[in-house]
Amino acid sequence: MGVFVMSIPITYLIQRLTYQLRWYIITDRSLRIRCGVVAVREITMTFANIQGIRVTANPIEGWLKLANVQVQSAGGGGSQAQATPSSGHVAKFAGLDNAELIRDLLVERLRVYRDSGLGDKPAEARESPALAAAREVLQESKALRNSIASELDFPFGSSLSRGSQS
Repeated sequence: MGVFVMSIPITYLIQRLTYQLRWYIITDRSLRIRCGVVAVREITMTFANIQGIRVTANPIEGWLKLANVQVQSAGGGGSQAQATPSSGHVAKFAGLDNAELIRDLLVERLRVYRDSGLGDKPAEARESPALAAAREVLQESKALRNSIASELDFPFGSSLSRGSQS
């Protein structure tokens, strides 16, 4: 009985550290999960390899209004029963109070990634604001060059319009 009572603060401390040191990152192309105190585990999955997303909760988590989001990726060669969080092909967002929102975000990112076509970047990443501004500057410089060439009465294709001396 004394061992059990002494293990309660240690168990609480380890669980509290595990909670504080766990973090998740979801980008437009991948997700990354890092957790653990004694054995740190970090997993990164690209949306190209994701095969399934599901929300699970045991009875205690349901009572506390918490849930887990499990993301399964391609590969592994095993059955569903063998796909455990330690197999490297299942990422688990554990103890979330907003699991449905995380699942919806992952499904949306997965849809955008798959709608972009093979080898393409997602639609939002196709043209950055800097690239759009560079295209606008290019168009303005072409218009300026054409107006200068017309004021000087040089034909556009002439060698004089390119600055060469004949």
